Amino acid sequence: MIRRNLTSDVTRVAKLNVFFIIIGTISSLVFLPALTNFAYSQGSNQTVYSTDSKPFGVPYQDWIGKWWNWTSGITTDMHPRDDPNRSCNVNQNGSVWFLPDPLNNETASNPRICDVPAGKAIFIPVVTGESDTTEHPDFTETQIIKEALACDYYSKYRRAEVDGVSVSGLNDPVTYRTNSSHLFNVAMVDNNIYNMKPATGRGFADGWFLFIKPLPIGEHKIHVAGAIDAPDPNCNSNGDVTWNIRVK
Repeated sequence: MIRRNLTSDVTRVAKLNVFFIIIGTISSLVFLPALTNFAYSQGSNQTVYSTDSKPFGVPYQDWIGKWWNWTSGITTDMHPRDDPNRSCNVNQNGSVWFLPDPLNNETASNPRICDVPAGKAIFIPVVTGESDTTEHPDFTETQIIKEALACDYYSKYRRAEVDGVSVSGLNDPVTYRTNSSHLFNVAMVDNNIYNMKPATGRGFADGWFLFIKPLPIGEHKIHVAGAIDAPDPNCNSNGDVTWNIRVK
């Protein structure tokens, strides 16, 4: 992860808005057929939120920044990402339950277990990249965005199932890929899993995410897998995780 500080929020947000207007215009001309398929694919997945929705009144893209703050705010000894025996309930509050991104291959015969309160949505990255200001304070917004996107271009494999039903569109390069749409505030705690010094900054994130609507009371199975195979080995990951979710 790369992090930096902004020198002028007003100026830089204005530039960022221009950036996205230009990108959006080009994308609408070049990828119109893909966008049509995007809308159809997302509409067929009734258990997940579409990327143009506002779960609990908050734009989908803002939840990406909230997830990054969740994972950056947990100490190494408590973080559930690398130890399946740790509780998934650390630092959880509000309407959405965050789960860590899959970076390791774990056997489906030994799934992780997570108790989730009834009425809570579940947010899990399938593949995600983030860049921010605490590691590279001299980076421009363009550099921050470029860093956040760079590794994800090499993600060729993504899949997920909720209670045995596949989420369609995840392996398409357009469908479900989204980003935070703007720079967000992020805080890194001491002794974090990213081996970063404690700091606050501004970040940008990109990727494919599984944002599951509140599930009925009872037991559910969620399977998430994603991989990146890039020329830069620092980008690479290969994760496959199964969760047994107990909604109570």
